[in-house]
Amino acid sequence: MSAAQFILDPIGFMTQNIILTDLVSAQETNPGNSDVRRFTLDLLTHVVGVTPVYRLMDLPHVWPIPRDHFRAYWCPYKPDHQLGTMLEGDASYMFTAVMSGCSLGIGSATQNGGRGVFHANMASVGKLKDPNDAQNPKKVRKAVGQQMKEQKKKLLHMLVPEQNIIDPTFYGDGIGESKFGSTVAYEVKLKSTTMGIRATTGQWTFYTLRYRRLNGGKTYEHHGLHPFTTMV
Repeated sequence: MSAAQFILDPIGFMTQNIILTDLVSAQETNPGNSDVRRFTLDLLTHVVGVTPVYRLMDLPHVWPIPRDHFRAYWCPYKPDHQLGTMLEGDASYMFTAVMSGCSLGIGSATQNGGRGVFHANMASVGKLKDPNDAQNPKKVRKAVGQQMKEQKKKLLHMLVPEQNIIDPTFYGDGIGESKFGSTVAYEVKLKSTTMGIRATTGQWTFYTLRYRRLNGGKTYEHHGLHPFTTMV
């Protein structure tokens, strides 16, 4: 009953567990006429470590609907695009794709507390020309900086206030070393499961659940749940 545990105390659940959003289906667009989906949480039993790891799984074609599920907005994601949705009162949670260099723009609140959210990805701007450059932390840092700059520009053009942008400077913890077998490369150190929670007042708050994937996905490090509090 992991979904029920999440609903009971989402902050406590994410403080003690990691949630991955990498296998949510149709990440680019929501099926049907709603941006709200049904989700469940599947425990990954093959992961070794002290922190339980769950995978967010949507239930688009399951009938009857399992009792252990919850409804949440899904903010769409597509490489080199800026896709979004409007968060209102149809669900109490929001999730989006894994962020490991992307930015999330949060629009100003409406009178009822609703907010537009936009997942911005301009990976092609920061793409390394030579694969060997991934082993050079200075070049990787420069590429990520270029990507963030372009994402910020796109979000500002969409009238997202500058202080409402969640980017790797907030969640990424700089550039870190990653090992793939005997190969060493560099990337944004921490990934983020970025999510929103709607209060009973109608206002939305946002968090980054930060983690690091190690040993080819056999181990994950939990790096805390962090509220994003600089919004207007």
